[in-house]
Amino acid sequence: MSFMRKGAKSGFWLLIIIFYLLTSGCRKEHPTKEDSTVIKDADGNKYSSITIGSQVWLRENLKTSRYSNGDLLLTHSWDKYYTSEAKFHWPPNDNESYADTYGRLYTWYVVNDERGICPKGYHVPTKQEWVELLVYLTSHGFDFNGSSYQYKIAKSLTYSTDWAFSPNPGAPGNIDFSSYRNKSGFTALPAGTHYNFVPSDFGLKTFFWSSSESSESPDLAITSAFSALIYHNKNFLEWAGINKLGASSVRCIKDR
Repeated sequence: MSFMRKGAKSGFWLLIIIFYLLTSGCRKEHPTKEDSTVIKDADGNKYSSITIGSQVWLRENLKTSRYSNGDLLLTHSWDKYYTSEAKFHWPPNDNESYADTYGRLYTWYVVNDERGICPKGYHVPTKQEWVELLVYLTSHGFDFNGSSYQYKIAKSLTYSTDWAFSPNPGAPGNIDFSSYRNKSGFTALPAGTHYNFVPSDFGLKTFFWSSSESSESPDLAITSAFSALIYHNKNFLEWAGINKLGASSVRCIKDR
């Protein structure tokens, strides 16, 4: 069973992007700015936030080991793994010392649990909210090459720490275009993923869950959910339907 499935058709995403471009003028927008207000999850972990356009995102990956009501998350159970009860979490690369910096990796069934995992007043973003972030950044000069239409925003989303080297221009793993490095303040880190109880690709990529199931077909919606993907060697934000049993990072967004 593969972890990643191909994303929606390019024409579909083009229509969504055009929609957000046409309607963005109706939203109250703010310049990208940090907020020093302390935000806490159910474990008491502290976070800060960043305003990007009209959205407010946590600047760090979620690292809680509890649901919002205080219930503990599970860490592993083979008898539940291939079911909707596979509500597990792991530290990146199975190294507990990484969790404070890189957050934890969660299966989608944790993300979808009605108890919630984000701090109060925040939630796991929908795919539409991820698209809104993409459109805002690329239309406001965050493409590494200064364009306003190519969606090459990976450099502007990523912090410099621990991305594997890549010679590709504008990729997170390249030290070029330093003025665009984490220009958005989003501070994405290469936490890798986890599948079949095995960690993978720490330093090479990061996948962020959305709360939205895959919209490509009813069959895929059963097994996969929409994710935003950043790779060390690609200069753009990618989309895909990811197997719900895989564990990925969570970045919470403020309720509106």
